[in-house]
Amino acid sequence: MIADYLKERRWFRGKSRTIKTAEVVESFPLDLAAGSLAALSVVKVVYEDGGEEKYVRVGETVGDDHRDALAEPKTLSALLEKFKGGGTRIDGKDGALVFRTLRGFDEAAAKATSTTPLPSAKEQTNTSIPYGDAYILKIIRKLDEGRSAELEMGEYLTKNGYASAPAVLGAIEIDRGRKNEPATVGIIHRFSPNRGDAWQFTLDELKGDKKYDEHAATLGKRVREMHDVLAKATDGAFAPEPIDRDKRRTLADAVKAAARGVENHVPPPYLAKIDARVDAFVDREGDPVAHRVHGDLHLGQILVMKDPEVPPQAGRHAEGAPKDDFIIIDFEGEPARPLEERKAKRSPMADIAGMVRSFDYAAATAKVGREWYETTTKAFLAAYGDIPRDVLDFYLLEKCIYEIGYEANNRPDWIGIPLGGLRELLA
Repeated sequence: MIADYLKERRWFRGKSRTIKTAEVVESFPLDLAAGSLAALSVVKVVYEDGGEEKYVRVGETVGDDHRDALAEPKTLSALLEKFKGGGTRIDGKDGALVFRTLRGFDEAAAKATSTTPLPSAKEQTNTSIPYGDAYILKIIRKLDEGRSAELEMGEYLTKNGYASAPAVLGAIEIDRGRKNEPATVGIIHRFSPNRGDAWQFTLDELKGDKKYDEHAATLGKRVREMHDVLAKATDGAFAPEPIDRDKRRTLADAVKAAARGVENHVPPPYLAKIDARVDAFVDREGDPVAHRVHGDLHLGQILVMKDPEVPPQAGRHAEGAPKDDFIIIDFEGEPARPLEERKAKRSPMADIAGMVRSFDYAAATAKVGREWYETTTKAFLAAYGDIPRDVLDFYLLEKCIYEIGYEANNRPDWIGIPLGGLRELLA
């Protein structure tokens, strides 16, 4: 049964809920290989608690056996063919599956040494398939009705010349007509050679007792460059707008409510101090600016370039920059948030808070003490520049409170990390 198939997939997020029904509600034949019955299907899951979700499955069904077509190199190669020649449109009963390309798609293949697909050895929240050194295709498993935040952000940054994120070269979408925004099923990026994520890179550097402040400064510059591009937007979905007093009050009330949700894990005096801090944020003079941001920025969302000696795009390396450089990825926002919230404009300080908290987690994991954290954070913030400290502190409070709740429910042994961060903020 398809419900059993879903429960075995890592990308299925409803494992703790009881499934009432699971059925295919849309299906688009892919004709990926000779004799293949593969299709891209949308599976609607209805839970006993009344909620429902939709998931994307790419595979073929033989009797009761549900096979994953994304594990087969031949079908992956045929999938890539759907993008060529300007793309492909596959009509279905209630819409069409559209493969479309953007500028640079053909050039990426022409400059690559290989476009051979490499099936993923392990499942993630989504499924990513590298095609040699040309592309990486991400299939989005949990389907939202509307364009994904990652596709919107990636297209905007690509078109506006931001060099420190993989260029978006195409997308797979379900088109249901002019009245409805297309639903994003897949995104194809230019492959960025890398040495893994900055989280592991940081821990490895700390094991060798290496100086990290230069790397932190480079990260600060790359994040600032991203925010500067986003701050210049004129499109209504991206254009900056003030966080006025009413909006600040709404944000503050949400933080207070979140703090009450974890009050069993924090010392009682903290709640009054949190209230005072967020009230001061509401009453501050001047309105901070909000625009689209990364939304879930931390060391795990950053890749270390594989060959920084050969910049893949002009302008990446400023004079005097250290050898190692970084690429920012995964612009989907926090997966647990609804799509509308992930697309909401926020202060860029929300991203900065995510990075600062990530440095704190790295220091605690590597057991290097506060000096490394303080030096690294100082270098990162100095390179970023122009930090409204009260706004940053507000988003650091929000982040610490979220982390306390997360660790209490998932990793109780780690709860001391965000509690320590909260204690420092309130000191």
